[in-house]
Amino acid sequence: MEDPTLRFVSTEQKQPLPPPPGETGWPARIRRSLFATPLDTALTLVAALLIAYVVTNLLEWGVFNAAFVGADRTVCLPRDGHEAGACWAFVGAKFELFMYGIYPDAERWRINALLVMLVLLVVPIAIPSVPYKRLNAILLLAVFPFVALVLLTGGQFSISGGGIAFFMAVAAAITLYSASGKIGFRWSHPLVRVASGLLLLSLVLVLIAGIVSSDQVLFLDQRFSVLSIAAFAAALLSVAATVASAFGGPDGAKRAL
Repeated sequence: MEDPTLRFVSTEQKQPLPPPPGETGWPARIRRSLFATPLDTALTLVAALLIAYVVTNLLEWGVFNAAFVGADRTVCLPRDGHEAGACWAFVGAKFELFMYGIYPDAERWRINALLVMLVLLVVPIAIPSVPYKRLNAILLLAVFPFVALVLLTGGQFSISGGGIAFFMAVAAAITLYSASGKIGFRWSHPLVRVASGLLLLSLVLVLIAGIVSSDQVLFLDQRFSVLSIAAFAAALLSVAATVASAFGGPDGAKRAL
């Protein structure tokens, strides 16, 4: 006897049906993201009212009641019953002071050059399609600060023990970041976790050393505070732990131990 269910079995693949009209497009996405439940709807409405209030007040202060041009400070004072807004005239008049401070006019090219370099290093990181992100990050975080120090001081600067500790912490961060791109690198590995902890400890000690005064010791012909030399040691150990964890491939840490 023939099985009656066989007559309902398709002999060819059926094309999938399109989704319901109300479940596609930006209206559906907005509904699912912002109005899926009564609580979501209430939060969305409250957030919308808050945004409208902030934007309205910002426009009133920064545009409608603002003073864009003027000869003196009187243009920024309240007048005719209107509240005073942003004093863009003052910002324009003092723009060079905000940008350069009391830096000599003849040397302002140094600041301009640093701003151009900063833009050239930050923009490629912000654009996903630009390659060489790792190299770009190293240039921004390690090379650029040193170049800025040389340009802004004209090369006439003295570095203290705290400065050496800071640069050692930066070197430890670069070493850990570079090792993270190695095949087999695992942030959960014990040595990597030790290296990360030591790096964090080094940065914290450098910060505290800049605030709290402590006894001085002579090391590497430089005067270190107790905190800064501890930061230097922690950064150095972080580099050693990172190198040990990445030594020889995925199992290099085990061989190093």
